[in-house]
Amino acid sequence: MRALHFCTQEKCVLSTRPFVLVLYLVSIFFYSSVAHSQDINVSAKVNPQQIHRNERTTLQVTISGKTQLKHIQPPELELLPEFIATYAGLSDEYRWLENGIAPSITWSYELIPQKIGKFTLKKIRVLYGGKTHVVDALSVTVLPPLQQRVENESSPDAFTDALSGSAHKIVAFVDNTRPYINEQITYTFRHLYTTQLPSGDSPNLPSMSDFWTREFSAKNGLTAVIGGTKYRVSETRVALFPIAAGQTTIESARLMLPASFDFGRSDVPKNLLTTPIGIDVRPLTQVGKPANFTGAVGEYQIAAEVKQTEIRVGAGFTLWLRVFGAGNIETLKSPSLPSIPDVTIYDPKVTTEVDEADSKVQGRRTYEYVVIPSQAGSLTIPGIAYPYFHPKKNGYQVTQTATITITVLPELMAEAQLLSNNNKQRDPKGGGGATVPFYKRASFWGLQLLLLVGGLAVWHYQRKRAKLSPDRRPPQNAESSALKAIEAAEKTMERGSVVFFTTIANSLYQYIGDILNISPTGLNPDGVHHQCLKASIPESATKQLVEVLMQCDHVRFAPVSSSQDDMKNTSQRAKAAIHNIENGLSGRK
Repeated sequence: MRALHFCTQEKCVLSTRPFVLVLYLVSIFFYSSVAHSQDINVSAKVNPQQIHRNERTTLQVTISGKTQLKHIQPPELELLPEFIATYAGLSDEYRWLENGIAPSITWSYELIPQKIGKFTLKKIRVLYGGKTHVVDALSVTVLPPLQQRVENESSPDAFTDALSGSAHKIVAFVDNTRPYINEQITYTFRHLYTTQLPSGDSPNLPSMSDFWTREFSAKNGLTAVIGGTKYRVSETRVALFPIAAGQTTIESARLMLPASFDFGRSDVPKNLLTTPIGIDVRPLTQVGKPANFTGAVGEYQIAAEVKQTEIRVGAGFTLWLRVFGAGNIETLKSPSLPSIPDVTIYDPKVTTEVDEADSKVQGRRTYEYVVIPSQAGSLTIPGIAYPYFHPKKNGYQVTQTATITITVLPELMAEAQLLSNNNKQRDPKGGGGATVPFYKRASFWGLQLLLLVGGLAVWHYQRKRAKLSPDRRPPQNAESSALKAIEAAEKTMERGSVVFFTTIANSLYQYIGDILNISPTGLNPDGVHHQCLKASIPESATKQLVEVLMQCDHVRFAPVSSSQDDMKNTSQRAKAAIHNIENGLSGRK
């Protein structure tokens, strides 16, 4: 349709004349420049997006550009039969450009709903410069009307002053009285008034201990027409997530009208109370419940990401899992990871981002796992499933990540050894020259000398170890050395967490190597645990040591930082772990 309905409370008049004068003046003012259609932007918004049948919402259509505007046509709206549009005025904003002034012009309309339901405002068009600009679809939800009653005398939820005619009414409701456990419902409290309270008191909302709650931003500036009287509306909304199944009640909300409100008369304050709301919380069905379901209710998706596709044995990389969608984001539990051989996976670091859209809590929850492979080859992280209960579909759904493949390269020392072995197997000829007998090569005699020196060093080391065998050497030597190393690590705190935790880890690995007569090179927390069990050291004595080593590796290999308090705590735990090991060794003798 090419025209709009301009309405009063008595009748609707089909007319476009109010636009003609305004647009004519605008076109004269900006006559000196012609805009190009490619520089034009047209947008629209509606606020609020959820109203009651006897309320109104505001539609704003804005045209703006990088140049001045000329011959602007009003928007074309096709809103009937869902809404009647009442023209509410035109506003402009000016910006200075190199070649003059460029405006941004906004048309405002009050939309009066004619039906109940959820509607899409699709056909909003603006014709400019010979081109039609179509606005993206907007949605509006119209709920059943508020109670069509405002008492002429005091009542629990309404009050009208007989002398001044000032009226106040409060109402509270939820959008769903039969939710599932952990399904969001929205509690709305509204204060309808014809005169602003001088004290501006906030409503006293009831206790909602049977729900996990999150309050939305307050809404003001709404209007409603009840019984022929136009009210201004202040709105408070709270997202509720039921904690347990069964019957529960949201008690009355209260708003106090102060005595000073009634023109100084000595009346006592008036308390308005809303009607209590009964809620029937349904349990989740057991039919089709996945074995790894962790309680997520809503609409979710999951995605996995790594930023490295090649990694070396013993080095760590970060696996990001992101669960996003609509629901109780802040209470989501970690996804259940499948078994992946030859890797160590540490507990995740969790971050949460929450916002709201269309009165729904939504956002994403990110889990950062540090993964350390222990074997070279191809590492496959299979698809990770995340089940959730979908309230609208009354059943369980499963979202899953894509499979990720990572190439795990050998350690640098192992790779160098492999390269050396390959070189020894190659043809010694080079550049077409004659083959030199191996016993005449300098490398042969160098190798013999190296073997002789190495043999003497091993013989000397074995004699020294024999003199200090575990049966004869005092066990406090290893303990004392480790404790001194930890004290030295404490002096590195100012250099950063990575240096500190690396020093602590090396000290503990060296300590284990000393007491078990093994090389500390290549040890990791799993290896320490295995070696301690193999040496019959009690599980209780090794548990704290392994936990400290895992924490050290987490900081060393993941992009995290720690405070000095965290470092001091780790130092104390490392010392306590060594004492536990020593006590375990003493108990074993």
